[in-house]
Order: sequence, then C-alpha cells, then structure tokens
Amino acid sequence: MNANANLLKNLVVISKIDAFIAGINSEKKKLVDQLAAKRQNLAALELSAKEKAYALRERKLYYEREDLHLKESQQKLVERRKALTTLGSYKLQVAAEREIEAAARQLAAQEERYVNTLDELDALEAAAVETKSAFETATEDLKNFQEEAKETSKVLEERLKGYMTERDAMVPLIDQKSLALYNRVKDKYPMDAVVVFSQNACSGCFLELGPQVTLEIARGNALVRCRGCGRILFLEDSKEE
Repeated sequence: MNANANLLKNLVVISKIDAFIAGINSEKKKLVDQLAAKRQNLAALELSAKEKAYALRERKLYYEREDLHLKESQQKLVERRKALTTLGSYKLQVAAEREIEAAARQLAAQEERYVNTLDELDALEAAAVETKSAFETATEDLKNFQEEAKETSKVLEERLKGYMTERDAMVPLIDQKSLALYNRVKDKYPMDAVVVFSQNACSGCFLELGPQVTLEIARGNALVRCRGCGRILFLEDSKEE
C-alpha cells in the first residue's frame, strides 16, 4: 500500500469520526435552541398573564363603579316617582314626568352597559385563567426539559469526549498539508467531507465525473476532489474495513 492510499484511508476514518462529532454538536445545539424557545415562550406567557390579570382588575374596578352608579340612579328614579304624587300643579307633574322618562332612558342605557361589562368580565376572567394555566404548564414543562437536557448533555459530552480522543489519535497520522486541505473541506461539509466515488459519480453531489477519475484515485498519486462540490473522493475498496 503506497503512502497516498494509506493517507486516504486515514482521511476516511477521521471523516467518519468528524461526522459523529458534527452530529453530537448538532444535537447539543438543538437542545440549546429548544431550551431558548421554551424560555422565550414562558416569558411571553408570563407577560400575557400579567397583562390579562391587570386588565381584569381594571375592569372589575370599572364594574364596581358602574354597579354603585346604577344603584344610585335606580334609587333616585324611585324617589322621583314617589315625589311625583306630591306635586299639586299639573304643569309641574308633566315636567316631572318628562324628567323621569329621560332618567329612565338613561337608566336603561346604564343597565345595558352594566350587562355588557359583566360579559366582558366573564371573558377576561376566562382568558386570565387560561393564560395562567398555560404559564403554569409551561413552567413545569421547562423544569422537566431542563432536567432531561442536563442528563442528555452529560451523555453527549461523554460521547464527544470519546470521539475527540479518537480524532486526536488520527491527526498525527495525516501530514499537515493534507490535514489542512481536509479541514477546509470539512468546514463546508462536516458530515461527509470524504465520500465514495461510485459508478463514475461523486456520492456527495452526484455529479458524474467520468471513468478517468477512478484511475486517478486508484493511482494514489494525490488526493482527488470532486470538481463539483470539492469533497475528497475515495474508491469503495480504499475504505478501511
């Protein structure tokens, strides 16, 4: 086996290791993103719960004022009707009756607003309860997720440590120039920097390169890269068992 063939085998091995490392880092990032999303959702629910609770308090105060005002208006109307019988003048009675009718219409409008306020209160209270419940559920969900994520992170870190140890052992087996080239390709394709050349095509981007590339790889004079995607190519029988 010539030096380049051995180099290619080592690059295949380190590429596999780096694919595992990239996968683990992707899982770690996913955990971080999920945690951030859950925290953001919880913060939004907390703000919404506070806003709805405030709106409910304000509407209750308005309802209490309307309730008091309505009772006062009802009492005044009753008193006016009682006073109507004490008026001796017909003209005064007619004028008083008109005032009572106007007051009755105002009272009816007040009562309608009062009923509408009750409906609004019911809706606001239901929304506040629903949001509070959602906040409590999200709080518990975040707590559970943090605990699970902590354990998952430990497992991922152990796996990552193992693969990094394997990678460190492979690095000295690859010359600096080839390693620098490989690392540039890996930065672009972390999951598959080194791919099989099969049926005259790159298995990374599926570009057909022709049979001459098979000969170039087989000769092993230099590393061969796909002219389409830039990945390093190897033949199936060059793959380390």
